[in-house]
Amino acid sequence: MKEISSLQLETRDEVILRHVERYLRATNTKEEGLALRVHELLLARTPERARVATDFPLAPDLFHVQKEGGQKIRRWRNPEVSARPSIGVEEALVLAIGEPYRFQCVQELTQRLGGFYVPAPSTHAPEMKSAADLLKNVSDAIGAWAELSVDGINANDDPEKLRAGIAEINDVVADAMAMRKILEDALEAAEASRAGAQP
Repeated sequence: MKEISSLQLETRDEVILRHVERYLRATNTKEEGLALRVHELLLARTPERARVATDFPLAPDLFHVQKEGGQKIRRWRNPEVSARPSIGVEEALVLAIGEPYRFQCVQELTQRLGGFYVPAPSTHAPEMKSAADLLKNVSDAIGAWAELSVDGINANDDPEKLRAGIAEINDVVADAMAMRKILEDALEAAEASRAGAQP
């Protein structure tokens, strides 16, 4: 019998709605509250020419947004109804859900595209204490890997040790992204300074 891949079990919008469902249930958030956040993100992140009022309510009347947007989200969550969020709304819907649900959703969507999601550090990335911090995390990741790979990494390994190994690797990736952000900020400042100094 042919094995069914996870990509064949759910569509992209079903993945998003699964995480929306988890977020709403876990946080006891109402659809109307989520609708306000989706509305705010749509206005902030979508060019005016690309906004479609039939996709999601965009009126300045927030009571209307709560009522109509909440109904839309309720319909999207109902498996008995064929309504699904449009591509133009999906980004705002994903970003509107709180952590850790947003991270898990984006990570899963990225994996569907063959990638690995690493959140970008904040604009003001903290300076690392020293290169020793990065090396310590690399050492911890290698240690976790070595412990697991003694007899080959496979389904017989302890799930907690596998999760710990993933967490150690994620720490290394996060350190690398923080370092990259520091370099990018310095490069941007250096280029702006040189551009301003030219006559």
